[in-house]
Amino acid sequence: MNSSSISFLVWCFTAFGLVLFSDFMPLPIDSYAAKRWFLIFTLASLVVVSLFLIMIGKLPPKRWLVVDLSLLIIIWLVLLYHSYGLTSSPYGLSEAAMYGAFFSSFVLMGHALFQSNFYERAWTIFLLVSVGACFLYAMMTLTVYGFAIADGQTNLVPFIPWGFVSMRYWSHAATWMLPLFPVALLIGPFKASALWKVMVLLTMAIWWWVIFLSSARGSTIGIAVGLGLVLLLFGRSSLGWAKELIKGFAGGVILWALLSVAVPELLFGETQVRGLKTDNSDRIPQILEAWAMSLQHFPLGMGAQSWLTHDILTSQYDLTKKFGHPHNMYLMWAAEYGWLLVALVLVLVAFAAVRVFVKRRQLLNNDDSVSVSRLVAITASVSAALFHAGVSAVFMAPASMLVGLLVLTLFWCEIQLNSPSYDVPANNAKCKCSLAGGLLLTGFVVIAYHWFVNVSDYHKAMRKDVQFYEENAFKGHLPRFWFHGYFPRNSTEMPGTR
Repeated sequence: MNSSSISFLVWCFTAFGLVLFSDFMPLPIDSYAAKRWFLIFTLASLVVVSLFLIMIGKLPPKRWLVVDLSLLIIIWLVLLYHSYGLTSSPYGLSEAAMYGAFFSSFVLMGHALFQSNFYERAWTIFLLVSVGACFLYAMMTLTVYGFAIADGQTNLVPFIPWGFVSMRYWSHAATWMLPLFPVALLIGPFKASALWKVMVLLTMAIWWWVIFLSSARGSTIGIAVGLGLVLLLFGRSSLGWAKELIKGFAGGVILWALLSVAVPELLFGETQVRGLKTDNSDRIPQILEAWAMSLQHFPLGMGAQSWLTHDILTSQYDLTKKFGHPHNMYLMWAAEYGWLLVALVLVLVAFAAVRVFVKRRQLLNNDDSVSVSRLVAITASVSAALFHAGVSAVFMAPASMLVGLLVLTLFWCEIQLNSPSYDVPANNAKCKCSLAGGLLLTGFVVIAYHWFVNVSDYHKAMRKDVQFYEENAFKGHLPRFWFHGYFPRNSTEMPGTR
């Protein structure tokens, strides 16, 4: 294995290890904070490496890279303005820079993977590590189930899913991963292995069972949207992938009927099945509040972390339960960073959509079944996550962002097109590329330094605030950037005001 393979393998291992098994790791801080810190270090490292490759000429300035980079610079300017110019939070840079680095990381590393021709091995490593980790999690879930049943528990929701501060945060990982499991049966070195097929199908079935057990509506509907989209885009070419996905879904239904209904009924004479919530009583006030915030300085927002610190604008949200963030990422971005940022993100999505359409046509014309399978699966995964982000914090929870960063990097790599470099003399192009890369790298290193200092200060201040919060303003733990996410707060709830 070369250095690129080893680096990517370590990234995948560490990410999935922290996401799924952090409860078993001897971490010096809580697992939520550990995931956030690893995410921040990963984001900064990926951006630095990508810009360094541009500076030394290893990542040539092809047309789509220049277009993407230009859009990323504008996104950074909007985020930085809202973290300094409009916010009342001293820690706004922590989140604003995280989003800027998140977008920059998967876009730039997607280009780097594509131009290095490493993506075939990257896909193999990703599938082996992710499926292996998810299989292990599934087997341990059956162990947790066995202990719960042996203890006479008929309500399994408090125990499964495990290892996450909220079942919602587990469902984010499921949304990213479930559409990708089928492609592990269609490509890769073990696609002909009967043992591998059993392992992947069993993993899918158990993960679907947990979705049914926890009534994860966002995941279910999001994956259905992804399925419908790829069937519409790819037609018969996506049927092999869809068939495997449906097998896993059917296996999940069977396991739910057996493990969640039949076994408790036979052993205890009763069954407690989590009902499917159809009301949105706790979400509507959040939506109205975020909408009102987004119009205060239209098209700009009220500033980074203003959801936590602003004076409440609507009576509905004033009278209802508070959350660390609205359960809609796009409205949260609009409220804090403005509709301008949402529009820029939509432009980024449009760039991706154009390339998906063009790449789809190229692959279908070339009858490249392996690449088509990859594109189908990754498009379904990203589409499902984008939909899920409309009803949950998919781009806030650290576990989801760690998995999503890997998936989006592979997605951005998969949709790249063979575009020529600018038609300029080679020496001139090389000089401009090195200069631009050097300036961007220098600028990012300066931002990253202030970002790390801000995150460190934020973490220390958050930990110091915990005791005061629990004694004076306790509204439950509201995870956001940290597990104690309701910090900073409105000035009336901060120390020194009581």
